[in-house]
Amino acid sequence: MSATPTTKPRLFCFVLMPFGEAFSDVYKIGIKESCEAAGAYCERVDEQIFNERILDRIYNQIAKADLIIADMTDRNPNVFYEVGYAHALGKTTVLLTSKADDIPFDLKHFPHIVYGNSLSELRAQLTKRVKWVVDNPPVNGEPSLKEEVEVFVKDKNLILGSATYEWINYDPHVEVTLHNISSRIIDPGYLKIGFVITPLRGLTVNTEGVQTIKLPDGRDLHLLQDLPALLPDEYDKARISFIGYSDVDKLGEIKITLRLFTAKGARDFDIIMKPLC
Repeated sequence: MSATPTTKPRLFCFVLMPFGEAFSDVYKIGIKESCEAAGAYCERVDEQIFNERILDRIYNQIAKADLIIADMTDRNPNVFYEVGYAHALGKTTVLLTSKADDIPFDLKHFPHIVYGNSLSELRAQLTKRVKWVVDNPPVNGEPSLKEEVEVFVKDKNLILGSATYEWINYDPHVEVTLHNISSRIIDPGYLKIGFVITPLRGLTVNTEGVQTIKLPDGRDLHLLQDLPALLPDEYDKARISFIGYSDVDKLGEIKITLRLFTAKGARDFDIIMKPLC
């Protein structure tokens, strides 16, 4: 059965890169075909017809684009300037380079696709990045929370569903790993982490550094202290611990909810605490 046709416009990727024959295959095979494979549409400014100055056109297209793809190879000053403008607008940006040595100090904390001489490697990595943005498009020009943070329980990505965390009687706790998958720094206080738990007889949350709020449904929301700044592609851990229970065999499984808060909204993830007998 064929897919249902849609009139929804494709995500627009604007490409910033040096011009010249040396970059022809990188653009046509590595970048343009990756965007097509991911269900997006991409253009460079030299493919467009316009009347304004080229720099004005580039500014216009950066502002209009859903995603910026920039090849930083050879440290081209025009590309660097244009990427700085895209970052100033808060645009979701994917950076590429054929040589890791071309990444300057100020951009080393931004993830790059380093493709060397392999267009197949570029296509594999870029298609995956573009597909993610296609599936999680920016809202009103801003990346969604889903696009900014991944959450793991050990090796299980909670975006894919609930996970089980096994604990032992002398150290009941839950630990999650947060991954900044955006191209921007997540500042302290921007992301708040809470655990929503039904009060349990004989088992209480260790409230050191935790703010507890009683919710209308009878559950408790335990808010952790703010994390430090989380750089692009950086990981950090968050943990909540419990006290007051020694007989794990009688406790059984406990369902808790991890809740992430930002100014853009909240997301919930289900975690099952299970005693390791």
